[in-house]
Amino acid sequence: MVIYCIKLLGLDVLEYRGIANGGAITGTAMAWYAIFNGLGRIAWDSISDRLGRKRTIVVMWALKGATMLMTHHVFISFGRYLASLLLRP
Repeated sequence: MVIYCIKLLGLDVLEYRGIANGGAITGTAMAWYAIFNGLGRIAWDSISDRLGRKRTIVVMWALKGATMLMTHHVFISFGRYLASLLLRP
């Protein structure tokens, strides 16, 4: 569901930020996304063959949840760090 619109989304974001050569950047990002998507499908399929379908789904959701929480905390911590640097007297 994401592959078809990742380039358009990237172009909109880069245009908004004033970056002129957005087509090359978003095209590269789309290619990397497609490569990792394909590799992930192969990897999770082999894991699923070993663990079973239900266990694999549980592991996938646990990893997604941990990644989301970690990303949230990293960005919040980094944002606070930047704010502390910018707001120093």
